[in-house]
Amino acid sequence: MEFRELIVFLDEAADTGNLLRTATALARKHGARLTGAYVPSDSALRRRSDAFARGAGSEAVAAEYQTHEDESLSHAARQFAEAIEQNGVSGSWQAISCYATAADIVVHARYADLSIVGQRQERRARLWGPEDILLSLGGPTLIMPENPAISDPVGDRILVAWNATREARRAVGDALPILARAAQVTVLIVDPPALSAGPRPEPGANIARYLAAHGISPQLKCLASDGIDAGTVILREANAVGADMIVMGAYGHSRIVELVLGGATRTVLQEAQLPVFMSH
Repeated sequence: MEFRELIVFLDEAADTGNLLRTATALARKHGARLTGAYVPSDSALRRRSDAFARGAGSEAVAAEYQTHEDESLSHAARQFAEAIEQNGVSGSWQAISCYATAADIVVHARYADLSIVGQRQERRARLWGPEDILLSLGGPTLIMPENPAISDPVGDRILVAWNATREARRAVGDALPILARAAQVTVLIVDPPALSAGPRPEPGANIARYLAAHGISPQLKCLASDGIDAGTVILREANAVGADMIVMGAYGHSRIVELVLGGATRTVLQEAQLPVFMSH
């Protein structure tokens, strides 16, 4: 499968320039069409005093907020139009209704081969997060950090976090169009199972053979966590091999378990400084 339809979600608080650079670069590399979708903020009060506005004052506040939102939408639309024109990418623009929830976003994301979203530590001015999309989309999501430590292009040096779960297999399968174009692919296995007596393939041999069947020659690396969170191990190794993207499955445990006890998905989403390609 090739990527033919990409969608990038933009909003007032997102790093629009960073998202558009990555989205247009991927669209150009894959010959894909790019949709820019603007998601209005939740119109949270920027000034506490606005909550006390009454009568004509409340109408003035509402008008001010609407003007601000209209200007933000127009600015994002101009940036998108300039980005696709400069990169020779075909695309379309759409504005999603105000107060959009994860369910509203997913409806649009389901018609793309890859969704690109920004990750922020706080959901300021947003009623949804990348995690919500991951859990309900049924397709891959590329999550861009607020302050990436890498430069364009992305997807040339990829670290695949492999643990032989359904989620990891889904992520690798979804990422094949990107993996096939990468100059370097490293498959990382954290805490590989101990080999028992008798003939068994070395850890990672099966996924290496699968990738080789698709023309990809990965480097295999097995590391012990030594009590460190697996997500931290993944991020350290991504930095060590100079990766510009991580590919991994999302939420092998339930999201509640990860919220309470922690987990690789949560750690990577919160701390990654490079794009993370995830599927659930």
